[in-house]
Amino acid sequence: PQSCGSVCFSGKGEKNPSTFRDGNLMAQLLAGAPVAKKLEERVKTLLAQMERPPRLSLWYNSSFPEVASYVRSKKAKAEKLLIPVEEVDIAGCQNASEALELFQKTLASDKPDGVMVERPLGLGIQPEDVYEMLPPELDVEGLHPYHLGKLLAGKPEIIPPTPAAVMEILDYYHIPLEGKRAVIVGRSLIVGRPLFLLLLARHCTPTLCHTRTKNLEEITRSAEILIVAVGSPHFLKGDWISPDCVVVDVGINYVEGKLVGDVDAETVGPKAAYLTPVPGGVGPVTSLFALFQFVQACTRRTASPHTLSR
Repeated sequence: PQSCGSVCFSGKGEKNPSTFRDGNLMAQLLAGAPVAKKLEERVKTLLAQMERPPRLSLWYNSSFPEVASYVRSKKAKAEKLLIPVEEVDIAGCQNASEALELFQKTLASDKPDGVMVERPLGLGIQPEDVYEMLPPELDVEGLHPYHLGKLLAGKPEIIPPTPAAVMEILDYYHIPLEGKRAVIVGRSLIVGRPLFLLLLARHCTPTLCHTRTKNLEEITRSAEILIVAVGSPHFLKGDWISPDCVVVDVGINYVEGKLVGDVDAETVGPKAAYLTPVPGGVGPVTSLFALFQFVQACTRRTASPHTLSR
């Protein structure tokens, strides 16, 4: 299969994914673990070619417990690959100016090779405030205006990891894209809008919807490929999809301490042809893709393919 862009990895995929059975659920499971494993192997190959591993800086606010949890998970995955990680926690800052000054000092003194920004940051800081202060080459997540512009122009260099992960999963399991009707529910800058462009580049016919779209159920029933990213637990019901639809659940929600998606798997499972689980679907691929893209970008910008000189 083709990849979703110049930075995406496409390996040999699974032709017969496991059946997702939980009670009456019959959809075929598009598990993220084997896709993430392929990306991990690619990261190791790239790191073996480098004089030293690149340094990653994680910017976040630990005042948000879920953010602190995500950072711990990302740091563990990076360090497993022997990628050194620096944490810049703004929980102790009193206001936005103090936090942004801390970020600026990190860029000047520590000179990281790449930066990941975990949202939300709080203190009234908007993500664009941070990305616009970053040199484009340090943006690991493709949310700098430069990278978004390249994606819009059809010449992506750094792609937001979550939509890229969706494309990696579809490719890995040989889900046909060309000519297919795809519906995306969720218009965020980190998922919905970039995913629209990635699908369009692969000759899909995408429709971008959101929670205020009129006749949303009618539109989702028209989809052959349906991606849901609205941040609302069990939002998509089984009677909102057509039989044999491919459903990708990007949602991350906690209900009574349990991680659940935006798709109501109990009703969607018996009707869909394929379904990504939550947990274990898009999430594991997203974090590994971000690391893969980070390391790949570092190798591209060095004078020699075997040296990282910062």
